[in-house]
Amino acid sequence: MVIGLIFITYGYFLKLVIADRAAIVVNGVFNSIESYSSLVLFFAAFLFTIQIYCDFYSYSIIAKGSAKILGVDLMDNFKEPFFQNL
Repeated sequence: MVIGLIFITYGYFLKLVIADRAAIVVNGVFNSIESYSSLVLFFAAFLFTIQIYCDFYSYSIIAKGSAKILGVDLMDNFKEPFFQNL
């Protein structure tokens, strides 16, 4: 049960601290693209990939932690999604 709570806490950390904070910067830049340099736009695009990754990974970790608390072991289904071959 403790491991499940750790997973849930880590998932909320990823969502609330990393993904949501990155979204503030990304939305600010993408709302007025014309007033930023290409370097800032590149950084915002890179930060957007981090935001999306942390969003989906946090949901997966929260679900895995919730299942662990209920006694169900789920497999890892979000390992290195950007580097997978189809």
